[in-house]
Amino acid sequence: MSDHAPVSRPNPIIELLFGGNMLEGTFKAVIWVALLSAVLAWTTFR
Repeated sequence: MSDHAPVSRPNPIIELLFGGNMLEGTFKAVIWVALLSAVLAWTTFR
C-alpha cells in the first residue's frame, strides 16, 4: 500500500498551496482561511 500512488495529479498550484497529503493539506487550508479572514477583517474594520 503506497502513499504516493499516482491516481490523478491535482492542480500543481493547489498542490503547492495545500501540500501533498491530506493532513498537511487540511492544516495548510486552515492557515490559508485564517490568513484570508484576517486580511478581510483588517480591510473591513481598519
